[in-house]
Amino acid sequence: MIKFDYDFIYSYYDRFLNENQLIFYSIISFKFVAISMALINFYSLYINARDKEKGESLQSKDIIRFVVIISLIVSYDYILWAFDELFLAFENAYSKFEAAPKRYQLKKDIQTEDTNTDVYATLKRAAGMFIEVLTDPGILFLKFISLIIWIIDVIIYAIFLAERFFILGILRIFGALAIALSTYAKFEKYFWAWIGSYLSYGLVIVPYFIVNLFTNGIYTITELLISENLPKSTLTYSTPLTIVMLLIVILKFKLFSRSGAVLNKIFN
Repeated sequence: MIKFDYDFIYSYYDRFLNENQLIFYSIISFKFVAISMALINFYSLYINARDKEKGESLQSKDIIRFVVIISLIVSYDYILWAFDELFLAFENAYSKFEAAPKRYQLKKDIQTEDTNTDVYATLKRAAGMFIEVLTDPGILFLKFISLIIWIIDVIIYAIFLAERFFILGILRIFGALAIALSTYAKFEKYFWAWIGSYLSYGLVIVPYFIVNLFTNGIYTITELLISENLPKSTLTYSTPLTIVMLLIVILKFKLFSRSGAVLNKIFN
């Protein structure tokens, strides 16, 4: 079964950037253009300094600045890769927690003492479930609704992760040009906008993890309270859990959206 978690989407994102020939040549081309832009700017500054200072060259700090910029243009994608690996390690520490609440068993009070796996035991359990459905048709409806809610919950998390990695990929492709623009006073703001966007979309994974922990905690506590105060029959026990699960999915969607908006305001 495919698990649409951070590790799965990151592995696709990493393969897409590192194994796709079009992306590879696009990054190389932009690096070449960016280095050319930086060298042209450096040369123009050198000419202006020589004319104004009567033959004197640029100051050493200007030379160091341009060497650093050229080095960043050449190696920025490796620096960003290390940045992504840092969050992958964070995900590994987080992986013991579920991205979405586990679907509950709608008939938790049923305990089967017969653990045999032979055909007779299997048929016996299937007959019991069939009789239960006939006597209480609501169980099928609740199982279907809980399954749909659980799927939506997982898909929401996957969509927000995919959006994050897509934006990070676009920013990585154009990173060389953004760094080159920092050498021009009129366009330096675009470089800082690129830095802010990459930080906001990169760090947004942290509140995503926190949102998952927070909402899963709410579900666990609610499930415990319901089990302590309601009889564990199909409808009276499972209906509130289904409603809570739906509310948690809505809350998670809003918190995911707000997390990105807040970080964009901080870094941009």
